[in-house]
Order: sequence, then C-alpha cells, then structure tokens
Amino acid sequence: MKKFFSILFLVIGFIGFELFTIGCYIPRNVKLDPYSEAFYKRARLLMTKQEEEVFLNLPDAKSRKEFIKEFWEIRDPNPYTEVNEYKVEIEKRFEYASRYFKEGGMPGWNTDRGRIFILLGPPDSVRDYPMLSGYYKGVQVWLYGNYRLALQFVDKDGDGRYELITYSSELLDAIDMAKYTLMGGSEVKVVVKPINFKLKYFPDKKEVEIKIPLKSLLLKEKNGKEMIKIRVEFLLYFEDKTFYKIVREKSLALEKEKVLGMKYIVMNFPLIIKKKGKVHLDTIITDLNSGFRGRKIFKIKN
Repeated sequence: MKKFFSILFLVIGFIGFELFTIGCYIPRNVKLDPYSEAFYKRARLLMTKQEEEVFLNLPDAKSRKEFIKEFWEIRDPNPYTEVNEYKVEIEKRFEYASRYFKEGGMPGWNTDRGRIFILLGPPDSVRDYPMLSGYYKGVQVWLYGNYRLALQFVDKDGDGRYELITYSSELLDAIDMAKYTLMGGSEVKVVVKPINFKLKYFPDKKEVEIKIPLKSLLLKEKNGKEMIKIRVEFLLYFEDKTFYKIVREKSLALEKEKVLGMKYIVMNFPLIIKKKGKVHLDTIITDLNSGFRGRKIFKIKN
C-alpha cells in the first residue's frame, strides 16, 4: 500500500499536449459562421489534428456543414439506425460536465475534469484525499477499469480548481481511442474501432492505392466466393481554399481458400487531381457490407 501511494501521488508534470489547452481558440485569420463556430468550440476536443486543420481551411459554410455531417457519421457505431449513439452520448457528457465541473469562471466542459469526462466518460470510481501530506489542498483520483487508468487531479490552492497531473502513453492511447468510440464508465458500451487503412498516391498513374486490414471488413458469401464491397469518398482541399468531391466504389470476389492466407486487401482507384500544388486529401472509406467507416486525411503534392 505504501508503494502504491508513493507512485500514485508522484508529480510527473502537467500535461503539455494540446488537449488540455484547447479553450475555444480560433485562429485570427479564420472566420466561421455561427453554426460552424458552435460546432468547433466543442468538437475540437474530439477532432484529430488533421480534421481540425482541414476544417479551419474550408472555404465556406456549405463545405463546413458537409464536414460536420461526415464528422458525426464517421463516429456512428450503428449506421443502420436513426440514432447516432456516439453523438447522443457525447452531448449528454457535455451537459453533465457543464453543470458539475465549473471552476474559476471556466465552463465545466473546458476544465480538466470536464474534458476527461467528455472523452472517457464517467469514471468507474472516484477517490478523494483531502489535505494529503499538506502539499495539496485536495487530491481526486478517477479510476477507469476498461482503460486501466488512475488519473490524478489536484487542488493546489483549496479553491476547488482541479488540475490533471497524470501523464502517460496509456492516457494518450485512451484519448485517441475515445475520439471514435465510447468506453469508460458510460452506460453506452460501444467498442467499434474505425476502419484503419493506408494510402499511397501515384501522380504518374493518376491513382491511389488503398491497403485495408482484412479483419476490419465484413465478408459476405455469394456464389461460393467471399465478397468485399468498398466505397471511397475523396474530398480534395486546395491551398486556394477550393475543394471538390469524388466518390468511387469497387467490389472484390475472393476464393475462400485465398482469403484464409490474406491479412490485407489492396485496391486501386483512379484519382485525377485538377490542380497543381499541395492538397489535403480527405479520404473516407465505407465497408458497404457492414456500414462501418474509416477516415484519414493525407497531405500530398501534385
């Protein structure tokens, strides 16, 4: 027990990554319409860096509205229902954090405890250690069994403001997973990881190669073969803030014996980029057999 407490309250520095300094910062050169600004103010916590970069460089309200629609759809654990369980749960968490984690004039969703609550959900248990060793006025520990995390929040001055002091690769991994899935102490147990994939662009061939782990896809039998059906949406964003969208679909029929020895499938799609220069290639993959999706944003040069 003594060893546990010595490790538990070891101060290893305040978190320096962007998650805990987000506020509602919008770059000066970016002007957002009210709908987009309201979305970004909160959803920035859930965005990947690539998503944020693309969103802030979109040319108009129409393209941002399309982005927002895709943002939530990509996180929908069950696309065949009318309800997006991920979005509903996140909205509940924002409401709870706003109500119960207000500190020092900060909205509850923008405090350390509020942000962790939104991303990881309610902890499995909370332990309070007031006036521990006289160093802190209060220490609160949140335990997450699914993530195997014990997160420490400290009240340095006794004013009710708690700062997160736990930093680990396990926490970063949990946050990365939580941007697409719901775990933690949430009543909604959704563990559907997005489809992972790799992409290469070949400017001389005017095509892209997409490599997808076979285990991420649902295979359906037809005429004695295993069928894979993929839709790919390419959204190309250019430096002049223009963009356009291309949709491709492709099916593969594989012999069952061949599938047993495969780890990946590789598909090539034609992609003609009409402008020269740097391009953000926002790529959304949908497994048409299961409805599950994956999204990545690549920087390429044409």
